[in-house]
Amino acid sequence: MDEIAIRPVRDAAELAAVGRLRYEVYVRELGRRPPGSDDAQGVQLEGEDALSTVYAAFDGDTPVACLRLTTMERLPPDSRWREFYGVDTFPVTEAQQAMLSRLVVRADHRASLLAPRLLAAAFSDFRGAGGEALFLRCAANMVPFYEVMGFRRYTSGNALTDAGFRLPMVMIAGDWAHLEAVKSPLIDAAQEFPPNVSLGDWFETRYPEHSRPASVRVLGKEEFLLSFAARLNDSGIPLLDDMDGDEKEFLFLAAAHRDAKAGEAVLRKGDRGSELFLILDGAVEVTESPRGQRRVLTTLGAGQLFGEAGFLMQAPRTADVMAIADTQLVVLDVDAFARLGDQHPGVALKVMRNLSRALCLRLYAHNAD
Repeated sequence: MDEIAIRPVRDAAELAAVGRLRYEVYVRELGRRPPGSDDAQGVQLEGEDALSTVYAAFDGDTPVACLRLTTMERLPPDSRWREFYGVDTFPVTEAQQAMLSRLVVRADHRASLLAPRLLAAAFSDFRGAGGEALFLRCAANMVPFYEVMGFRRYTSGNALTDAGFRLPMVMIAGDWAHLEAVKSPLIDAAQEFPPNVSLGDWFETRYPEHSRPASVRVLGKEEFLLSFAARLNDSGIPLLDDMDGDEKEFLFLAAAHRDAKAGEAVLRKGDRGSELFLILDGAVEVTESPRGQRRVLTTLGAGQLFGEAGFLMQAPRTADVMAIADTQLVVLDVDAFARLGDQHPGVALKVMRNLSRALCLRLYAHNAD
């Protein structure tokens, strides 16, 4: 990828090319219609582009990935992003706060490191200009990846019209201790600038539920970054890996379905149950409350699983699970799985293989140094 240059766009022609890339991914590939989607021109451009630094990865003259960095002070007073991110909550000026958005990678370059390279370029420029709090909005199933990059959840999310349910996340850019704790790939870039211990301490006091790392990098740096890049714009469901259409239908017919409203408890610690849960849409929060102090262990979204221990061992639930958005669940209990195994043993075998992979990754993470 040495021939691909990452830099800010320089003129209107390059920005238009970025708009065509966004349209290709958002509209044609993902079927979404974010603001600024223009079918006649085949571009997706917004007024915020003119207020921002738009980075792109250029293969020759063609952008194949892009990312936008917007300083909060440049947003109009009525911008919805001020409320979404709660910028007034943070004890730094709007000039020291910025948001990342529109991270897009063309499909044929997602097996590369372009996405993390764009993030690193934007982070270094932001920190070099005195930036302190860097925000982004995140799909629930990408939260663990961004946590390892150094971002943290801190407040509730909402359903945005152009993207569905998204969670605000923030990186305290000068919090070396946190970036080291999660083994962030950005730690070297962060340490080129002075730390800000006081802002990191403020965050831990202000948001105790999210003060401790929820995810830590357990893969090698390059392995993690490639995994992160591969998950971008990916709507795949790992439990369904290698299943064809008929096999997926057999699984869904064997399972039950449940809707959970935002704020509804799905599981409670200590309860017994034999169900495995697959999130089709929405998000849940897995928490514990040692000594009465509630702590978020992880956030899960579309395509992710929970309840494996109860399903495999009928063991008591080990944590509380609550829906934080209106959530659609597929529920597979041991009896339904046994019937699936009798009728479609190949499908049941694939379910167990894919579940084993997920558990191995979770065990690896739990035992990481």
